Amino acid sequence: TYAAGEFYGDNDHIAEINEFRYDAQSRVIKNMYQRLYWVNHKCNLILDNFQPGESDVKDRVIAEARTIRAWLHLMAAIGWYNPPKIDHVLEGTDKPTNCDHVELLSWCAEEAESAAKSGDMDVRKDVNDKNGSVKATEGLAWTVAGKAYMFLGNYEKAKECLKKVIDSGKYALVPGERWHELFHID
Repeated sequence: TYAAGEFYGDNDHIAEINEFRYDAQSRVIKNMYQRLYWVNHKCNLILDNFQPGESDVKDRVIAEARTIRAWLHLMAAIGWYNPPKIDHVLEGTDKPTNCDHVELLSWCAEEAESAAKSGDMDVRKDVNDKNGSVKATEGLAWTVAGKAYMFLGNYEKAKECLKKVIDSGKYALVPGERWHELFHID
């Protein structure tokens, strides 16, 4: 978490994460968990209600939703180890159960890799493509798959996926002197 403010104590709920002062009541952690699953619900609405092959736009949106849903579950697995895998819209009586960590990471990797291979996702034009940097692209899908394989310890498969991103020439690492610009609209 990169917390900033005008003075010490400003944004303290975020700064407590930076300074390892948080506890089980941290609203930042609670909000992150809730928002991961809130966005996951939106992805599931898409995936439960659209079928591949209806149109090119729907196929793209389906692949994007699969990628985003895999990323959300990956973040939940990293942060909470064995959170629930929710891959469909839940009914009011459904009670999700926690998922095995390795099973969840494997699902994330396979889901993202499948979306990347579908050919339905947009591809970023080049390293200067700002529009391509703020939407789910094929490069994001390969990155999610690669990161999931890294957390699984399957380094060869991670290397295979992440090499596709590197070899595309459409992404570059942010130089250290520009890190302060990350997540700013520019």
